[in-house]
Amino acid sequence: MIWDLVKSIFQGELFSKLGEILSSIWEFIKNLPQNADAWWQEFKQKSPFEQGKSIGNGVGQIAFEVILGLLTGGAVNALKATSVGAKIMAVSGKIHNKIGQFGDGLINASQGAMDKIHGVMPEKLVTPDGQVFIMKRNDMLDNDRPQNMRMDGNKDGIGGNEFDKKENKDISSFLSTKKSKLKERISDGNGFSLRHTDEELIAIIEQGKTLSLSDTEIDDLLYISCRDAKPIPANELIQQMDNWVNVVQKRGYPYKFADLEEFKQFSNDLIKGLNDLGIDSSDVRIQGSSLRTPNAGDVDLAAFISDTDFDNYLINAYKEKVKTKSGEIIKIENKTSKELKELAEEILVTNPSSYTSNAKTFAQGVLNRKISSKTRKPEIISGLRNFRKKLAEIYPNLNIEDISYMTKQGELDIKPFIKL
Repeated sequence: MIWDLVKSIFQGELFSKLGEILSSIWEFIKNLPQNADAWWQEFKQKSPFEQGKSIGNGVGQIAFEVILGLLTGGAVNALKATSVGAKIMAVSGKIHNKIGQFGDGLINASQGAMDKIHGVMPEKLVTPDGQVFIMKRNDMLDNDRPQNMRMDGNKDGIGGNEFDKKENKDISSFLSTKKSKLKERISDGNGFSLRHTDEELIAIIEQGKTLSLSDTEIDDLLYISCRDAKPIPANELIQQMDNWVNVVQKRGYPYKFADLEEFKQFSNDLIKGLNDLGIDSSDVRIQGSSLRTPNAGDVDLAAFISDTDFDNYLINAYKEKVKTKSGEIIKIENKTSKELKELAEEILVTNPSSYTSNAKTFAQGVLNRKISSKTRKPEIISGLRNFRKKLAEIYPNLNIEDISYMTKQGELDIKPFIKL
């Protein structure tokens, strides 16, 4: 039933152009360096592994097997491959118009097909080489990286089932490690919940590896996505990872900035302002969603300092202010970091009803390792609050809500970031 519907959608002009397309593809391959100089220059910068994937995905799978699948009854496999391949073929149309026109047609047909057959789509599909697809609408339309698409059982033009089994084993082992680490990290803090399925975790991890993100970056992005207050669905996180690597890193500035010139001017103004206040500006960073999505609400600013300097800021601000409700002043001067932490746990966990709100704010700073420019009574870093307000007025488009001081290797030392 599904294939009859799909086949009817792809009839007519698309099929009549098949001969032209095959001919055009061959010309495209023969004259690739000449006809696609920009693509060729980018291709030469890739690693041998990425070059192999580009060739396998861009020519072998898309050019021939996708089209053959449509003709020979590849059903959902062909449809999935088509919606992926059409996007790349449409881009190739900038080099060869015939391919581009056909690619545009395939996109429109694929999108229409998805709308019509979504309700009857099977949840799982097993390919000829024994691989199981988790069939989801977003996967079909949004994932630009074909997986296990070859009708002959090979993957990406490299070698067949043994390659797939080894890769699946590696992914399974990697997933287990990542998932355990994420669960442990989530259990240590409030406001986080594991919200991704195993299939979604695999897709996120594979995207990270494809983009050459470090293990730490992948771990931190997974952690960020599980925050209860601002959860990030798997498909959005995958897109945000791509935005970070292929948009923000390449152009050199975050979203919300008009251009690189504004970003550089802002960086200079921020560093100068902190220096004028006598505040450490040696490790100032932009973190958060402005590095990953054009829909970011604000630009997150954080400065990282040593544990000793951090503790000294808190001690100087809260000296004589950490009290019990009975009025007893708790001496915090000359306490070590370990002793400060023990006191903070006493205030917040062991005996919270006995301490004032000021004492609890102090304790939260000790444990969370974060000093906010929003804090007013007392202002922990003198002048920081007013400077943040002035900076926000100069750059209203950035919606600067806070400048935070944190400690390195602390809970909030999270990647990715841009160091100013």
